[in-house]
Amino acid sequence: MSFATVGELWAGAEIAGWGQPRRDALAAFVRVHVVLPVDDEVARWWARIHAAVRDQVGVNDEWIAACALAQTPCLPIVTGNLGHFQTIAAKFPNLAIVHPEL
Repeated sequence: MSFATVGELWAGAEIAGWGQPRRDALAAFVRVHVVLPVDDEVARWWARIHAAVRDQVGVNDEWIAACALAQTPCLPIVTGNLGHFQTIAAKFPNLAIVHPEL
């Protein structure tokens, strides 16, 4: 998962006022997943995406897509937020989007 996804998970815990047991469970969840960091390739993809959709999509969704597109092969994005990612995929058709309920 993208570093931005991890940030969103932790922000959700902060906003919801999670206690230590739930925070520990979140930390354990994150630890068993690969977290894609920012590197030059991700930053370059983000710049392309941001230039193309900056007024239509949130910055974190741009970073998540950049992390996926920077991988070889491109990783699919699993999300319930189809709208933002479909907007990005319209400009970058090699981006695959998977909705967990479809």
